[in-house]
Amino acid sequence: MAMNLEPDKSTGTSLKVACSQCKCDTNHIVLKSIEASGSSGGDDPYFWDTSYQIIQCQGCDAVSFRSLSTNSEDMDPTASGDWERAEFESLIPKPNGGPPASSRLLHTSKQA
Repeated sequence: MAMNLEPDKSTGTSLKVACSQCKCDTNHIVLKSIEASGSSGGDDPYFWDTSYQIIQCQGCDAVSFRSLSTNSEDMDPTASGDWERAEFESLIPKPNGGPPASSRLLHTSKQA
């Protein structure tokens, strides 16, 4: 299995994320990040990507940990016959309290 690490790829970027202190989606800045990706070969290859980020709310200055991951197995068909690659976001602390949990967040188009 091959793995690549790319430090600071998203450091300095801003994004809208649910804040555990503000209790709503707010602008956050990425203070530090590392992007990890990998694959395994063979007849049925498997690919994955995960972005690990330390983020800070631009409203209340709260600091959180965010991961955003996707893999080649989590593909959903669309009405047009294309495929969407599901992305999963995990935030610590969890925005609505309780233990951290992953949730399906975004889909990015991928041709079948």
